[in-house]
Amino acid sequence: MRRILVAGLLALALVAVAAAFERPWQSGSGPPPAIFVRQRSSAVGAPARIAVPSEEQHGLGDIGAAPVNAVPTAVQRPGSEGCGSAFIYGDFVETLSVQGEERSYRLHIPYLYNPLDPAPLVLSFHGSGQSALAQETYSRLDTISDREGFVLVTPEGNGNPRGWDIPGIYHDDGFDDVNFTVLLVAKTKLALCIDPDRVFATGMSNGAEMAALAGCRQPDIFAAVAPVAGVIFDGCESPGLPIIAFHGTADENIPFEYAPEAVAEWARADGCVSGPNREQVTEHVAAVAYADCDGRDVILYVIEGGGHTWPGAEDDAGGVGPTTHEINANELIWAFFVAHPRLPR
Repeated sequence: MRRILVAGLLALALVAVAAAFERPWQSGSGPPPAIFVRQRSSAVGAPARIAVPSEEQHGLGDIGAAPVNAVPTAVQRPGSEGCGSAFIYGDFVETLSVQGEERSYRLHIPYLYNPLDPAPLVLSFHGSGQSALAQETYSRLDTISDREGFVLVTPEGNGNPRGWDIPGIYHDDGFDDVNFTVLLVAKTKLALCIDPDRVFATGMSNGAEMAALAGCRQPDIFAAVAPVAGVIFDGCESPGLPIIAFHGTADENIPFEYAPEAVAEWARADGCVSGPNREQVTEHVAAVAYADCDGRDVILYVIEGGGHTWPGAEDDAGGVGPTTHEINANELIWAFFVAHPRLPR
């Protein structure tokens, strides 16, 4: 009984702290927006998703207290400026002004997040013509965030169709999406307790290209990248970053032939002295890896017969063509990120 009482008091205290953190609806300018909680889809077997707040309102998601044994009394290791700041668990749609334009992004703060324990930050970029919500729904990286405790940011692209500017390659509309990404990471570090040595990027298709481009252009910010169905190399300075990529041989949107060449360029930038070494990991999936890269590992998962899809995702939930279930991109990506904090340059 005493243990239950202590846990209850701590939960109330944390909720009180969260309530003290002024949100936009506390300014007296109008009534508070609706609280958005997790809703289960009416489709049989569909995963739980969250309702989507408008860009004008910040939706408040699942509120809860961290486990009793997860609350330290001081910052555990060096973190960002946001360490110790008040916060609310849940899902939000936030905005950031860039080049005179309001850009939006989805922010997922998991229950395991602790304001005194710097958390990893993962950025996940959607494909061309898609959206931040579609990327989060398709990849289901939010479920890995909930389990592992990293902060997940899913940015919204620009233009029409919505996507990411990859100069000289795709969607080159004059938007500086790398600058947007830099500002977005900076804002997140200012608001939340982020480990600067564990900032990562992933994405699908055009979003995979954006993740690779951001890592290439900003190696002092990102520790590793994980492009899915769209790896590119943009003349990165050496040393580059650790990279894990995925590509299906039957991809009709971005032909597979570009992937091995781009990954080989990453390996050269990372100073890898051996490889590629191919290992068959399942019946239809092989890992092509480069070795002796001074800690900057380079791996390409080749999915035989795989389409323009996210390995391990639900069939027909997104992408084009067959989806493999012999591997799970989320699990492999997170394990790779855990093994590759930012290295000194």
